[in-house]
Parts: sequence; C-alpha cells; structure tokens
Amino acid sequence: MSKGPLLDENVRNKITQLEYKDLSGKEDKIRMIYKKETGKELPEFKIYSSKDMEIGKKSGFDGAAIHFYDKKNKINQIYYIFRGTEPAKDFGDVVYDALGIGAGKKNNQIQDAKEMYDRIEKK
Repeated sequence: MSKGPLLDENVRNKITQLEYKDLSGKEDKIRMIYKKETGKELPEFKIYSSKDMEIGKKSGFDGAAIHFYDKKNKINQIYYIFRGTEPAKDFGDVVYDALGIGAGKKNNQIQDAKEMYDRIEKK
C-alpha cells in the first residue's frame, strides 16, 4: 500500500461535486482536478457507479467509487463518494432524508450503499 491517502480532502470534495451529475465518464475531469491541485499525474483508476451497477433506482441512492491501482508504486486505494440531498431540486428528498434516514425509519439507501460497497470490495 502507498503511504497515506492519494486524494486529500480538497481533491475529494471537488470530485464529490462531480458526483451530483454522475461520475461515469468523468475520468478526464478527475485527472484535471488532481493535476491542478497537486501538480502530479494520477495512477490508473476505474470508476464504479451505482447507476451502472443498477443499485439505488427505487431508494434514490446515488454513489460511486474510484479505485486507484498501481502495483509498481504500491497504490491500492478505493474512495467511496455518495451524493447527498439536493434541496433546491426536490424538497421531498429533504423530507425523506430528515424523517426517513435521520430518524432511522427508512434504511433503503443505507442498504443500497452496503450492497454497492460489498460488490466493489469483492472485485
């Protein structure tokens, strides 16, 4: 394993902003963010999207994972990125999250996040 995280908080936050429009196909944008923030090139990576995996359609769960792997440089890191509530877009989402997830009454999105995590970790 590499020493320390490949992505710092600033880079992760910028990548998380991309997830609001789905990370699938945004490899070049991720590389550009990393280069701009660190001055370095990213190792090879693969994006796993909940949409591509067909997870979260019913619950509204939306997430992605980015797996960086470079055997030569001992890099093997996965970053999970989950999109949060979009209050400006759908007030119902705010109510669902506050009353459902926050109160522990609805856990469909949590179950979907766990399913995504389990499937990616098996790969």
